Amino acid sequence: MKFFIVLLTFLLLSIQDVCASSVTMRISERPLFDFPSIRYVELGTFQNKKQPLAIPFQKQTGKLKTLDANKNVTDLLKANLFAYISNGTSWKIITPALFQGASPIKADAAKTMLITADISYVEEQINKAEQGYFVLFVKNTKNTVANVVSAYGAEAVGDALSREKQGFAVTIPYTESLHGVKVTFHLVRKSTGKPLAPQQTITLFYNHKWGGWTKSSLLPENIALRIRRYYRFDLQYDFFAMLLGRRSVANDRLSQFERIPKTNLEIEQQMLQRVAFLFAKKLVVVQTEQKVEIESGDSIAETLLENKAFNAAIGRLESLKKPLSKANLYNLALSYEANGDWQQSLSSYEEGAKRFPKEEKFTKALQRLAR
Repeated sequence: MKFFIVLLTFLLLSIQDVCASSVTMRISERPLFDFPSIRYVELGTFQNKKQPLAIPFQKQTGKLKTLDANKNVTDLLKANLFAYISNGTSWKIITPALFQGASPIKADAAKTMLITADISYVEEQINKAEQGYFVLFVKNTKNTVANVVSAYGAEAVGDALSREKQGFAVTIPYTESLHGVKVTFHLVRKSTGKPLAPQQTITLFYNHKWGGWTKSSLLPENIALRIRRYYRFDLQYDFFAMLLGRRSVANDRLSQFERIPKTNLEIEQQMLQRVAFLFAKKLVVVQTEQKVEIESGDSIAETLLENKAFNAAIGRLESLKKPLSKANLYNLALSYEANGDWQQSLSSYEEGAKRFPKEEKFTKALQRLAR
């Protein structure tokens, strides 16, 4: 009997999860630092340091292998950072020299944050060919070898054949890219040169191989795999296209095809966008897309939320009889958050946490807003 009760409970919970409504919305994240006395930001000198970058995930024994920085990307990074900061704050931006034609701003140095950076960028791309070994299987229902190939994949069989140098030798062209960037940002008050916050260092690596065998690489196999997993980020993302409400050039069908190699310029742009984003989110409000579950409350408000009509959802929920139910109060707070109204959202989440102390959604939302 207990078994059937547990099974029924599990099925009901599963159905509830499947039927739960959700909305993908842009959540505003609070910055790590707060600078109440700052009114202006100046992007100062971004220096190309060309310092060697240590290959990550090496065993900390003996001398670490390094990569020589060989690319100057200072202007590209400054442009990306300029876009993020100007989009996420009310600070007046003192225009960098690389933007010609902009009118100069007369700023109070005591209220100006000067941002400088030391950059090292390494870029390597090779276009070669390697020898692989293949065998031809004739499918036969009685042939267990064919079943092994289908179960473990042709590439795994190919790797094994290549190690043993068995089968038909075929020359396979490939392209492999390895990129690494390390940026140390300094934030000081312009009038005194004193730090406004600790220096911030961001390091990223990118490694990918198009064609050839996956296990052969510029790097040792274990390090290449860890770089690809740990530093994984979306190279299709285009912040400037998002700002303009346009379709990214990098998002065309050809670029999305996994077997088409990325150009060095594409990778540079996406790497530096990522660095700029990770740094900017410490200073200004940034928005990220997140999928958030909607509570089952007022059906009209729920429909409005699902269709991202946040203003209309707020109006509907505010018109309901007070005090609001747990579901409606959460949806109201969510609507305010999605609309960028922090104070109202925070007030609603706090009310929910106070009235429903056992409901984790309110406390988790407060933690999200507090970041």
